[in-house]
Amino acid sequence: MGLPSWFQSAIEQRVDQVAAWIERQPELRELRVEERAAFDAMFSDTDRSGLPEYMLWRINIISSGQSRTNTRIYRGCVTAYGL
Repeated sequence: MGLPSWFQSAIEQRVDQVAAWIERQPELRELRVEERAAFDAMFSDTDRSGLPEYMLWRINIISSGQSRTNTRIYRGCVTAYGL
């Protein structure tokens, strides 16, 4: 049995609000800069065209800070909804 559409819509709206709030946080921007610098240091001499497709996807997620954003969204939903 799925969630009622109004409830799913409410959850999606809350997740969007939390995501927007996270994007405005200066500490997240600083973390993205640090992650990007660490990535560049680790793979500075690597030919990225030779990396497997998954690794490229994972690198993009890490370097964009999306993994931390997803974690914060999840934690925000867990806290807000008591999940």
